[in-house]
Amino acid sequence: ACNNTNYGLQGFYRSTNGGTSFAIQTTTINLVGYTPSGTGGQAWYNLCIDVSPSNKDEVIVGGILLYRTTDGGSSWTPFAGNGPNWTHYDQHDVLYSSPTKIYTANDGGLSVDSGAYFSRLTRGNNISEIYKMGLSGITPGLVVVGQQDNGTAKLNGNLHTWVDGGDGMECFFDRTNDNVLFVEEQNGWFLKSTNGGASFGFTMNSANGTSAWVTPWKQDPVNPGRIYAGRTEMWVSNSL
Repeated sequence: ACNNTNYGLQGFYRSTNGGTSFAIQTTTINLVGYTPSGTGGQAWYNLCIDVSPSNKDEVIVGGILLYRTTDGGSSWTPFAGNGPNWTHYDQHDVLYSSPTKIYTANDGGLSVDSGAYFSRLTRGNNISEIYKMGLSGITPGLVVVGQQDNGTAKLNGNLHTWVDGGDGMECFFDRTNDNVLFVEEQNGWFLKSTNGGASFGFTMNSANGTSAWVTPWKQDPVNPGRIYAGRTEMWVSNSL
């Protein structure tokens, strides 16, 4: 269960009498948060749980990441985080189909683990939710797209290249140079690339104030060196 203040872990509970009463097993590891030692989370959006069909003490809890216990909830280890066993963030369901085969549904699609690592079953499917797109004014067929939960991608004809992570938001090419690429992550994290998306650096850092989930920013249609961004107030830069 999560708490109703910052949506971090309220506690992990266990019943041995069919749900008549519950005993708390742990409150110290934030199973639904961004880090196990941190506070808060988004369990209002992603929270799931399943028990091994062969071992009542083996349980997986999914929040932003996945955690597993093999002793009924006293101790936990990351089951899918950064590393070779990585799966996408934001877990919405987790199911054992056998004692050794586990499926998870998350913001990256559907994945399966058979004991060694997670494999994304939906990889290659055209199922991205695209927030925004930008078209090159120079090269036909050159497109950049910002995707919910799946970063920013550049499409050049049939070639698809993932260029940035996070939630992909408003994105566009410089009107005079295809190698200059502007992308955005959630809540107005603005980035600029001068090498076609091979690397990025943060930009417009001085623009402050509250930002929308998808924060608008645009290149001036007359002066390509001028960029506008909309937060609580309108911001402009003439030196990007």
